Amino acid sequence: MRRTTSWIGFAMLAAALGPMACGGDGSSSKADSGADTDTDGDTDADADTDSDSDSDTDADSDSDSDSDSDTDSDSDSDTSSETGTVSDTDLGCAWIDGTTLLTWENPASTDYRNVAESTSYCESLVACGFDDWRLPTIDELRTLVRGCPATATGGTCGVTSSCLASTCLTDDCGDASCTYGSGPDDEGNYWPTALEGPYVAYEQYWSSSSTTDLSGGAWYVLFKNADIGHATASFDGLTRCVRSAPDTDSDSGTDSDTGVSDPCASEQCFPVPPTGQTFCAHWDTSGDLYGTCPGIVGQASCGTTDDCGQDAQYPDPARTFTVQTLAGDEVVADSLTGLTWQRNLPATYPGCSNAASTNGPCTWQQAGAYCAGLDLAGFTDWRLPGPHELSSIIDADRANPALDPTPFPGSPADGWFWTALATAADKAQTWHVYGGLGNVFATYATSYDTGYARCVRSSHVPPATRFSDSGGAEPVVTDSLTGLIWQQGHGTGLTGRQALAHCESLSWAGKDDWRLPNKNELHSLVDYGVSNPASDFPDMPSLTFWSSTSSAESDGHARGFWVSFLGGIVSSVAKSELANARCVRDAP
Repeated sequence: MRRTTSWIGFAMLAAALGPMACGGDGSSSKADSGADTDTDGDTDADADTDSDSDSDTDADSDSDSDSDSDTDSDSDSDTSSETGTVSDTDLGCAWIDGTTLLTWENPASTDYRNVAESTSYCESLVACGFDDWRLPTIDELRTLVRGCPATATGGTCGVTSSCLASTCLTDDCGDASCTYGSGPDDEGNYWPTALEGPYVAYEQYWSSSSTTDLSGGAWYVLFKNADIGHATASFDGLTRCVRSAPDTDSDSGTDSDTGVSDPCASEQCFPVPPTGQTFCAHWDTSGDLYGTCPGIVGQASCGTTDDCGQDAQYPDPARTFTVQTLAGDEVVADSLTGLTWQRNLPATYPGCSNAASTNGPCTWQQAGAYCAGLDLAGFTDWRLPGPHELSSIIDADRANPALDPTPFPGSPADGWFWTALATAADKAQTWHVYGGLGNVFATYATSYDTGYARCVRSSHVPPATRFSDSGGAEPVVTDSLTGLIWQQGHGTGLTGRQALAHCESLSWAGKDDWRLPNKNELHSLVDYGVSNPASDFPDMPSLTFWSSTSSAESDGHARGFWVSFLGGIVSSVAKSELANARCVRDAP
């Protein structure tokens, strides 16, 4: 099974492992682990002195010197008299320009199209909860130009939506000072740094604006050198769709129109679901199964008994899947998460183009359109799930597929399932969950990477304040969502077996009932809306941490699950690998 694997998955895994000195110092002070050369905590190349608290995940990609919590008065298109703050907003699946309030497809499509095909693509696009996309005008494309004043909005290039004759093309529309590949983003494009798209030489992005004096011509912007030009509309080029400035509200606060129907697309907003694991395996290279789980958790001897303290030895929370028939269609209601799931996958996905793929028939865009257009059980508000939602139905007692066949019959044994979310580090990549085991990886959202779609519906609201740090010499962090209490500190350089023993033996903050978290507990700390680290947990380092959950592969019980907080991958690896351990205990 071929996959274009994200840098989050493997290329930076060594960095995520962190120092490999055995033991634990009880501290987890956060260092600058970005790929830049400065000493601040962000991932850009500046040593800025801004006053924000991110590291750095804001979407302000303009070239001014503000932060940008602008106090303009007011550049949006609504009918309110608000003078609130308007900033660029990166939704993970689209980007809102805080100046124009235009919403842009992000990442842009990687496919080549002529103008007619680009127009059709945009008008049929369903992304980020929107279905009103269109091909931008030349004026709108010019609003994206950064670092080349002549072709940016208001610049001296004569081509505008009110001057579309070929004679409007002035010398300034190809400003020689804007040299090829020297734009402000990390690939040299003359567009906002938050935008992602194909990085190819001399390929134009089409506008919907036609040349008024040349039949069959259309205007474009070439972002590699910020040139504006026209070409025959039947030629192939690239496409970035746009939708108009949002809302006509009369609010007076911060403009927060994001178009995301569920605010919990990136973070967990429900209690920890059960893993379902009932077997105990040797945490060594053999991976043999135990007839009876080793040791007794809760007793001091567990910490000195090999492999005591694993997932199956602690009780799972209660959860019931209920199959309901509504309007003639079957759905599955989850009593713990409140999610309602599509039960049966279609034999043929409407609109999906690769039925022969063993990974699944749909591109990411096609999967999103399928769920957005689904009319099932009397509801039309179906959508692709987020990574936490899709992971919540994985059964760690099963493999190929890792789903209970009673509520979810007919699941593919070896397929990938798309989530709705692009990665925080690279908007050209999107998260998916491997249905065979439950691994969470990222892949490029190209026309040749395909997967399945299992649609979901729900409405969740994240807690206002989730994590609270006790402070003190041996601090703990309490999670108001899950009720779990976490050690603020971690052991380092541990095999899976050593991680189990480390937590079972830990005495911290006056408590000795610590344990290694299971896969779902550890995964609950990931926030896919941020990266490096991919968590809002206080002082979380961008490292990889062991869980107590074994792989259910018949030949892979020697593998256990860990979570990387660099980006949020969840994967099964040899239990002899070295990683870190952050211990957890249940609230009294």
